[in-house]
Amino acid sequence: MGTRTVAQTEAKSSIQVIERMMSLLAALARHAAPVNLKQLATETRL
Repeated sequence: MGTRTVAQTEAKSSIQVIERMMSLLAALARHAAPVNLKQLATETRL
């Protein structure tokens, strides 16, 4: 089992949140018209 610190775990979690946000923003930017959540989830694999 690893000996990851709380700070390391929080940092990794923060990075994952930012990566997901960037993925969603990129998907939104590809569309000129509004996009529904199901389509965004499919495109971003969330």
